[in-house]
Amino acid sequence: AHQRKRIAELLANLLRDLAEIGAAVGGSELDFKLNVDTVGKLEEEFTVARLHISKIKSEVKNVVQRCSSLESANIDA
Repeated sequence: AHQRKRIAELLANLLRDLAEIGAAVGGSELDFKLNVDTVGKLEEEFTVARLHISKIKSEVKNVVQRCSSLESANIDA
């Protein structure tokens, strides 16, 4: 029981960090709330985390492409 509670706390911290990263990349900060007492929802929370990681990954790729385009345009100018 203690180990599950600890895992839930770690997941909550991870989700909070992901929300901050997502906000920094350009999205709106998402409100992740994980009730440590309901560890039965961990699988659902991991699925949500994976979806947000995919979204953040896509946003980062777009930013890198934009930066490359701007650098090329700046060199040509």
